[in-house]
Amino acid sequence: MAKTITLTAVNIKAVTIDYANQVVTAYVGLVDASGAEWTSMTAMFYVTMPAHPKDGSGNDLPYPPEWFTIPASYITTLVNMRNDIASALQSKFLV
Repeated sequence: MAKTITLTAVNIKAVTIDYANQVVTAYVGLVDASGAEWTSMTAMFYVTMPAHPKDGSGNDLPYPPEWFTIPASYITTLVNMRNDIASALQSKFLV
């Protein structure tokens, strides 16, 4: 017997930014209609997708469904945000 699960929300728990490799990692929970977290996953957002994963024979496999591309300008925005945060914290705590 199959069970149908209706997902009603994506709960973003945390986001990490790898500025050097231009990838953003999002840790998310998928919430069902009862409000409970049904499952959690990690989604990767790349400016430039890495090489395709390979099978045992060296053939390209499809990218995992939780990998996405983002515009390079997003990383610039995130770097600017990081710099603003660092500046604000330095002015407050490194007097």
